[in-house]
Amino acid sequence: MGEDRSIKSALRQTAEQFHILVDSVEEYAIYMLNPAGNVMTWNTGAQNIKRYSAEEIIGKNSTRGLER
Repeated sequence: MGEDRSIKSALRQTAEQFHILVDSVEEYAIYMLNPAGNVMTWNTGAQNIKRYSAEEIIGKNSTRGLER
């Protein structure tokens, strides 16, 4: 039981570190789409390049965010 919690905690920490790393990239647009083509994540670089904030584009179809 304790080992499972430790593994889950380590995975959660790794995921948080990954998100911090991706969000800090400002020169490249990094985003994730779901199978339907909707934007699931949107980093600072995507916001700078495409001129949409994460709040404006997450959940929307990627064709909207990729045309700018």
